[in-house]
Amino acid sequence: MAFILHSNTLRAAAVDGTRARVNSKARRPGALSARAALVSNSASVHIEAPRQFTYDTYTDLEQIAQWSPWVHSVEYNEADGVSNWALTARGITIGWKARHLEVRPGEKMTWVSETGLPNHGEVRFEDGPSGGSVVTLTIKFEVPEWASSAFSNSYVSNFVQKTMEEDLNRFRSVALRAQRQARIRAGSPRQEL
Repeated sequence: MAFILHSNTLRAAAVDGTRARVNSKARRPGALSARAALVSNSASVHIEAPRQFTYDTYTDLEQIAQWSPWVHSVEYNEADGVSNWALTARGITIGWKARHLEVRPGEKMTWVSETGLPNHGEVRFEDGPSGGSVVTLTIKFEVPEWASSAFSNSYVSNFVQKTMEEDLNRFRSVALRAQRQARIRAGSPRQEL
């Protein structure tokens, strides 16, 4: 059996393909349900690459699956600032549509979900203390009722924290590899991007 959360409706898909509605509460964008538990996590990584380069690499949202194995897909429409996300883990797919509220190239991107998993957050890009850049990802989300009945909020928070840290470390590897490739294409391994 797989679970799919879409438009804030959890459906259980049985082996025979039938679907059963589990939760159909509607909500306004960014709103949390009265019984929901809010989980907040933040993680940072130092990358030996310029801040603008790490920003450009990270905010190519459709590439996030390269460093985040939980992210199945991201479709981003820059013109209207909306992205559609699908996250898959252990047979559970959770989707949401996010509106990007503030985009400051080279500095930060903030978002809030409009449908699906209630979440909001930001990713910040700052100059590193000894060169390079520091990327900080902060995510706040509502633990779905079905998950909070199965797992404690601290378990969910610890799992998300570990996942974010691992994803940012994988992002660091992707960004450094992209930086090396860009330098090679530019014809100088020492050239600053």
